[in-house]
Amino acid sequence: MSLIDVMSSLCEDLRVSAMNQGIAVLVRGVKDWALEVRREADNLAGAIPHAEGRSRIRGWDPKVDGGVNPAVMDFFRELFLLGRAAHKNALTVAGATTTTSQLVEFARAVVVDPVVVWAPGGNWAGVPALVEALSADPFVPSALQEAMRIKLVEDMRLLHGAVGALYPVMCAQPRVRDVFVNLLVALCETNERYEGFVAADTDTSLERCVDGQVVITCAERMAAADESGAFHPLECAKSWLEPPASAERFLSMYGQRTLDASDFLLSGQWAASFPPVRAVPDFLAVGGSPDDVPECNYIMGQENQFTGGTFSASCTCPHPKTIGVVVLDGSEGQRMPIEFVAQRMQTWPSAVVYDFSCASLKTALARLPYLALIIAFLVDRFHWFKNYVWCSKAMNPDSYANVDGQNTSASEERNAASRRLQNFLRLVK
Repeated sequence: MSLIDVMSSLCEDLRVSAMNQGIAVLVRGVKDWALEVRREADNLAGAIPHAEGRSRIRGWDPKVDGGVNPAVMDFFRELFLLGRAAHKNALTVAGATTTTSQLVEFARAVVVDPVVVWAPGGNWAGVPALVEALSADPFVPSALQEAMRIKLVEDMRLLHGAVGALYPVMCAQPRVRDVFVNLLVALCETNERYEGFVAADTDTSLERCVDGQVVITCAERMAAADESGAFHPLECAKSWLEPPASAERFLSMYGQRTLDASDFLLSGQWAASFPPVRAVPDFLAVGGSPDDVPECNYIMGQENQFTGGTFSASCTCPHPKTIGVVVLDGSEGQRMPIEFVAQRMQTWPSAVVYDFSCASLKTALARLPYLALIIAFLVDRFHWFKNYVWCSKAMNPDSYANVDGQNTSASEERNAASRRLQNFLRLVK
């Protein structure tokens, strides 16, 4: 178990329409990144297996024999061993229940979900602010209170709640401060290791010119490339995701194919206010592991009886409007919101709300790290309470104060209105 739990091949082998095949950019996944980020054996056996040359009497130690981050185990042992926690916290029964609940939700988010959930929109300012206040010597409680008032920290309710629950203990017990600081530092270091691995994969996967510089394929060459040509995620980011996007630039490169993409009858896509501005990423199909199957109540990858269905995008206003519809030629997949945002939105949204957003985030981490690091992926409230039993509350929009008041079920509301036409449309031939 590691701080960043991401999967290397969650993308389905979806069929792509003839229009999309013409303007798709094939993006290779980062190779073996799940293994490399951890820097340890894939079976979590650690550098020296316990069964070889070690006494079985001692038992299995997750820090010595396994791949668990030491900071995580220290946090668990300090605050979740009943006798030690009760002695340090000295809480009443009611207070202990509330505090334990907040700590458990925080701990689950640390262990279960990718580390990027602690940096909404790619902003890591909140965690280092807490580390600085807790590491101060001498420790000043007012400095910690000031750090907790930082808007980014207040917005992350899981982190803010854990610090608030432990505040009395932190003021009295230096050991608790040290354990919590080490955990926060481990979060930052895990994110840096992930970014470093992506950069290292770029160095080994891409060609270099005579002077040693990495050769990045430009957008023009991608547009002229054969459909079977595949490009690295960094090439896609440098050529399409980072530069300012415009419909005019896209039209100049793809010509008639851009006009066809804007024709709903030809492309099956309608988004009048969001014309195509980038090549939609298509991903090379990779066989997935049985462990990649999500352990939740969400049903994914099943085609409808009559058609593939539709994917709709809506704003999160109190009175939501549909901003785009895509007619599917296959089953729905977690890559749908990534494709729509990457192809049609000139300015990146701060968050994407989707009913299977936990899988979409992991897909982005494996295929398009640039988007995963700057966009927060959240599950809408309707599906969260209905389907999610294993994901942590880091995927729940109610865990972030800046999402308060946003209608995260906007698409469900618009879909409910469109269902009035479904029986009639099924008769249309």
